[in-house]
Amino acid sequence: MGLDWQFAGIGPIHAAGASDLVLRNVNTGQFEVYDIAGNTTAQERIGTVERDLQIAQERTSKVERDLQQARNEVERLTLERDFYSKKASALEQENRELTDSATKYSVHAQKSERPRRLPNTLNEPRSWNEVLPMGSKAGTRTQ
Repeated sequence: MGLDWQFAGIGPIHAAGASDLVLRNVNTGQFEVYDIAGNTTAQERIGTVERDLQIAQERTSKVERDLQQARNEVERLTLERDFYSKKASALEQENRELTDSATKYSVHAQKSERPRRLPNTLNEPRSWNEVLPMGSKAGTRTQ
């Protein structure tokens, strides 16, 4: 071991309950496990751990990118929903106003289209007295 190796920790790396010394190369970042009881190193095993860690970091980076894309999509959809919600509210208000105007116009049109009594030009009777023969009263029969 050279001076470029630093202490990184102690833990049960090669077996449960074992005390292994973990060293890290300051130049390469490589880890090496030193089995204190067996006086051996397990550099290959740590290299596998480093590859697994690198793969996990790559996967984590992809998940983080996907998450950011999802957040961007949620933000875009929220803005779009708010826009269309305001548009729908404005259209509903306009629809209410048009309905009110149409109702008022319809009522006004119905009032102005009621049949009016035309002047009596066909010698139609103007009252019941003109319909009944002279001397009769309404509600009685004449013979």
